[in-house]
This record gives sequence, structure tokens and C-alpha cells, in this order.
Amino acid sequence: MTKAVFAKGAGKAIPIVGAVASGGITYAVFKPMSKRLKSYLETLPTASVEHYQKPKPENTVFDIDFTDIVINEVDES
Repeated sequence: MTKAVFAKGAGKAIPIVGAVASGGITYAVFKPMSKRLKSYLETLPTASVEHYQKPKPENTVFDIDFTDIVINEVDES
């Protein structure tokens, strides 16, 4: 094996080894932190279904006087 053949092989292998190492470190760091974030977000009130369920009003009466509504007509001439 000549130096040129070895250099070509090493030159192609080093980026792959670096990518695997970088990906492994990233996964090892992000996985536990994502679990911590998930457990924290589950404790927030907006994470529960009850937060988004609105109570239905019973016997609600709306007293609206329509005589107070004024419509201004625009003169287009």
C-alpha cells in the first residue's frame, strides 16, 4: 500500500468518523435534556385538556337594544 492510497482512504474516512462522533455527542446531550423539557412542559396548565375545555353557559340571556344601532348612509354624489 502506497502513501497516496493510504492518504486517499484516510481522507475519506476521517469526515465520516467525525460525523458519527459529532452525531453521537449531540444525541447523548440532547436526549436527556429533551426528556427534562418534556416533563417540565407537561406540568404547565396549558398542557392539560381541561385548560381548553370551556364551560357551557346555562340559561344565558342577552338583552340587546337594537334601537341604538345607527347606520350612516354615504352620499355618493
